Amino acid sequence: MVHQKHFGLVSAIICIAALALLLPYAPSYLKYAEKPSACDCIVLLIGPENVSRQERAREILGKGYTNCLIIPALGKLATGPSSLGLVTGKSEHAQAPLTDSLCEQWQYRLMENTQLEILLAKKSMDRHSMKSVIFVSSPYHMRRVRIIADSVFGHGEYRTAFVPGNHENNEPSAWWILDGHDLWWVSSEYLKIAWFLVYDGMHLFPDTLVERLESAFTWRDSDPIC
Repeated sequence: MVHQKHFGLVSAIICIAALALLLPYAPSYLKYAEKPSACDCIVLLIGPENVSRQERAREILGKGYTNCLIIPALGKLATGPSSLGLVTGKSEHAQAPLTDSLCEQWQYRLMENTQLEILLAKKSMDRHSMKSVIFVSSPYHMRRVRIIADSVFGHGEYRTAFVPGNHENNEPSAWWILDGHDLWWVSSEYLKIAWFLVYDGMHLFPDTLVERLESAFTWRDSDPIC
C-alpha cells in the first residue's frame, strides 16, 4: 500500500512537471503552416484577424496558384477577377455569416462553426468537381482547421493545404499563461479541438445532417465556373 501511494505521488509529480514543460509550447502547436501550391480553389474562413486572412488570400490569388475563391460562411464563390473583388472591399464583412442561421438550428448547434464552414466548402467543391484546396485562416486557428479538414476530406481523393495569414497582434510568449487574453485564446482552441475529437469520434452527428446542409444553405456564385 505504501509503495502504491509513493508510485501515485511520483506519477502525479511527473505529470505536473511534463505539463509545466509543455505549457510554453502550447501556442506553437496550434500554428500549422504549409506553402501554397497550384490548386482548384482557396477557402477563406472568416473570423478574428480578417484583414490578415484577406491579405493572404489575395496574395495567393495574385500569384496565380488558383483563380477561384470560396467564402463558405458568406455563401460566396467567385472565379477570375471577381475572386479578387471578394477580398478587396469591406462589404462582405458587413454581412452576417450565413452559418449563424445554421447554428441556430438544434441539429447544428453543438457542431463546430469551423466544421460547418468546411463542410459547406466541400459541398461547393464537389458541385464543381474540385479536388484540391488551400485553406486560409488565422495562424493559431490552423491546427484545428487541419484536424477538421482531415476528417471531412479524408486523405485520398482530395489534396488540401493550409496557409495562415500573418499574425496581426503580438504572438504569445513563453509566458502566455500569465496573460488573460492569450490564456483564453489558446485554451479555447484546445477545448474546441477536444470537443470536435469527442463528437467526431463518437459519431454524434449522422451523415444525414451533412446531406441536409445542401438544402439549408444557398450558394451565391459571383461568377460561373469555367
